[in-house]
Amino acid sequence: MHNSSGLQRSGNHRRVRLLAFGLAVGVGVLGAALDRAAAQAGKPRATAILVPGAGGAVPSDFLIRNRAALEQRGIATIVAQGNVGAAVASASRPVVVVGMSRGTLAAAAGSSRANGLVLVSGPLMPGPAPNSVKAVAGSPSALPATLIVHNPNDACASTPASGVAPFQAWSGKAQIAWVNSGPGQGNPCGPFAAHGFAGNDDAAVSAIASFILSR
Repeated sequence: MHNSSGLQRSGNHRRVRLLAFGLAVGVGVLGAALDRAAAQAGKPRATAILVPGAGGAVPSDFLIRNRAALEQRGIATIVAQGNVGAAVASASRPVVVVGMSRGTLAAAAGSSRANGLVLVSGPLMPGPAPNSVKAVAGSPSALPATLIVHNPNDACASTPASGVAPFQAWSGKAQIAWVNSGPGQGNPCGPFAAHGFAGNDDAAVSAIASFILSR
């Protein structure tokens, strides 16, 4: 009887030790998972190469003034005014090139190895502008997955909304996000006119960010 009690106590001690070991392992696994989640929380989910319009990387440019809004959505940003292709090659993937207005020309020219291309208020088709995205690209096969973000009320002579549908048909792949706004103010090709979405930045940024994060 005495020996039986001793064996029982010994078995209980082993079960306690095994339970403590299991708890320690579980806590360790949970801690490692939490550490990984914390490390990933601040990690960008994609990279956007931003190519500003004719005015350059000035605070009023649509892309520059919304750079922080893209970063808040988990998208790292790089401003490129020179060799867009080199910026694409050095960026963390997935990487999407985003061009604004005249910047869409350089964006299209340097996007062949990107995961996507966003054309914001661009001169898409030949005719109104001395150059066009279609002419720069040359062939639809030169373009990656493409999103067109355009205001149907864009009054800039070089970037008419009437060029969007023909470009989409030519490309055979481009998606379209129409972003409406009022006429805005100033130069019709300027950043605060309908060309620059005249105060409806949030809708345009949301369309751009959703496309980038889908790559």
